[in-house]
Amino acid sequence: MRIKSYLLRMMKLGVFFGFLLGGGSSFSQETTVLKVGTSSDYPPFSFMDNGKHAGFDIDLIEEIAKRLHYSVKIIDMPFKTLLPAMQLGTIDLIAAGLSETPERAKQVLFLPAHLEGSPFVILTKGQLITHGIADLKGKEVVVNDGYTAAQYMQAFPEVHLQYLKSTPDALAALESNRVFAFVTSKNALSHFFKKHPKVKDFQSFVIEGTGESTSLAVAKANTKLFQAINSVILEMKKDGSLQKLQQKWDLM
Repeated sequence: MRIKSYLLRMMKLGVFFGFLLGGGSSFSQETTVLKVGTSSDYPPFSFMDNGKHAGFDIDLIEEIAKRLHYSVKIIDMPFKTLLPAMQLGTIDLIAAGLSETPERAKQVLFLPAHLEGSPFVILTKGQLITHGIADLKGKEVVVNDGYTAAQYMQAFPEVHLQYLKSTPDALAALESNRVFAFVTSKNALSHFFKKHPKVKDFQSFVIEGTGESTSLAVAKANTKLFQAINSVILEMKKDGSLQKLQQKWDLM
């Protein structure tokens, strides 16, 4: 009994120290299921289509998992909870149109950008923007809470910002004339412009000197997963399959 008790204590200690050394992540080389965190309210990157997850980032992680011989388990959650979920080890990977910022880079490892150079745009309903941000002075402008476009607009206190959860929410506010404009990335509007029946009712103005890239992210301690996915992304760039996905979702 004493020997069994001693062995049991040693096993528990081994598990405990393995958890510490692994940074709390549940992912290992033996894992066959890749737990992917996303927020399905950001077309064309991640959204629901007939009850199924769809989008550019979803297609990307499915291709990555296929090449690495993993299956994918998508865990849907609010965008602002993705980074905390990564810290807790609830998810292995974030695929949600995520842009790297210095603050976010302190918390996770960003893979090389799989989409680059999408500028911020001012979208209005019939209102012509000619001078950019100056035309928004004193106006009600909607942004998506937690997104990089919102962080950018916070530098202009003369603009009255309203924060909404998702792109569809912001577009609904604009369509109903509750706000003067919506500021977001150009790529975030590609799905809207493709699907909306009255797209000619809207005007868009590109804010010069702005831009964001989109990346996947893993936990800082998960270097093996980072290296594996990094190799696949580089491979996809070389063989043209990444460009084909960009074309499929009108993100070129």
